[in-house]
Amino acid sequence: MQRATSFLIAAVCLALGSSALAAEHQGSGVGDVRAQQFFLPGTNTLGSTIHGSRTVMGLRLPQGFVVATGGYKIALTYSHSSQLAYGSTNVEIPVAGSVIQAQAALGSGVLYQRMPSEGTILAVSISARAAVTTAAAHAQATLNGVGIPLRAVIGAGLAQTRFNSATASTINQEQRFVAGDRVGCQLTTDATIAPVGINNDIICTVTVRY
Repeated sequence: MQRATSFLIAAVCLALGSSALAAEHQGSGVGDVRAQQFFLPGTNTLGSTIHGSRTVMGLRLPQGFVVATGGYKIALTYSHSSQLAYGSTNVEIPVAGSVIQAQAALGSGVLYQRMPSEGTILAVSISARAAVTTAAAHAQATLNGVGIPLRAVIGAGLAQTRFNSATASTINQEQRFVAGDRVGCQLTTDATIAPVGINNDIICTVTVRY
């Protein structure tokens, strides 16, 4: 009853708009309390108003893990003996550094990167040392040996003759993978592509998001 009476007095006071302030206290911090005491006009009756608010925020960063806006992105690089070849059709490009120059056979070397946790394939890019002057080359990201829609193209007569990339337009279009899946890149080149061999180097990069 006493609490209800206090609120009633406060309401009357606010309605009259002419109360005399007796005391005021303002707190600060996550637990903020503001209290006011006042006398009703022409009386010795004491009223009070109390307003409290509390904001709780928690932030925990597990030791050894990276937390980044939009996810943590890593670029995986693939390179076929550092050389571009004629007439390749959906041939897996080995992980860069796993094939030496003398090993020119397509499909040799370490062909995939095994994913340590779940995530998505975000983008694929292709880069050549020299501009492609005849025909075209296509780099396509793969998941467990199967090509996915992300494909980057360079070629004669195209807007991009040396460097190009393709990125999923929305997060829903990114290709999802789970821990243990294999991510790679495959190359397709026309039979008449030029320049090739020691006259042109080729690299494919697949960007994944954890």
